[in-house]
Amino acid sequence: MDFSENIYFGSSVENIEEIYAKILNKIPVFNIYCIYYYDNSVLKAEIASSCQMFKNKKDNFKIIGIANGREEAYDLYKEIIKNLIKEGTLI
Repeated sequence: MDFSENIYFGSSVENIEEIYAKILNKIPVFNIYCIYYYDNSVLKAEIASSCQMFKNKKDNFKIIGIANGREEAYDLYKEIIKNLIKEGTLI
């Protein structure tokens, strides 16, 4: 598991440093959802609760977003894609 250089956070995520540290140590956080991908394509990202993410057998993923709740995670993923298109890094 790795973190993207620029991690996106949902607007209602509080205690960012604490959540970051727990996820780094593979400790699930209640109602925290992560956006992550396994290869170099952000378009193939997955969204899962931090608990479900750590149940995954693969460990070679990169986290690009952290949100409070599933709905915020989907909104955050849309924001990430829009920003990547705007920056020209995603066509």
